[in-house]
Amino acid sequence: MVLTSKNNHFAIIPALLAVCVLLLGGCKLQYTGEDFDLTIKPGGAVELSVFYRDLGSAEETSSLKNRDLRLLKDTANSRKIYDDAIKKGVVLKERKLDIVNYTMNGELKASAKSIKKLFEVLEYYDYEKSGGYIYIIPKNGLLVRATHGDTCKIDKRNGRLAFVWPDTEKHLTFTAGYRVKPGSFRREFQRQYGDER
Repeated sequence: MVLTSKNNHFAIIPALLAVCVLLLGGCKLQYTGEDFDLTIKPGGAVELSVFYRDLGSAEETSSLKNRDLRLLKDTANSRKIYDDAIKKGVVLKERKLDIVNYTMNGELKASAKSIKKLFEVLEYYDYEKSGGYIYIIPKNGLLVRATHGDTCKIDKRNGRLAFVWPDTEKHLTFTAGYRVKPGSFRREFQRQYGDER
């Protein structure tokens, strides 16, 4: 893994990362926001693009947060994640991490043969299709703000807030902000790169 720096901008190259898949590795990964965009194609195949903002760890102590950060970086270069997703019918097209001003963001682009297959890999969401509706239920923190299209509404499902669309909708999008604790890797990056502001 190579880190490049330019004015507090560090890019992990070729840090191709399936952020959602990392959750299976013992990491208590979380994020403060996301831009979620899913298209259902004719025949049922899907294309996904998600941008995750301010990745961090739910761990409270610095040593455990650093462990999660190391695991995240190590896993970023893992071919096994890509191969495991392929076996489940999901292609991870683009996976990347960027560190800008000590904040780590992640981006994922994927495709799958079906929405159900996609959510078998994206374990940080629950997916349901029931009663004429599609439910996508983020498992990350407490949803505190959201924007979405006209065909989407927010409702409670299984004790959590869910994004809900008619099952005829082919473009599922939302932007969400979450309350998570304790939060970001920002302090770990400031220590690592020498800025203790």
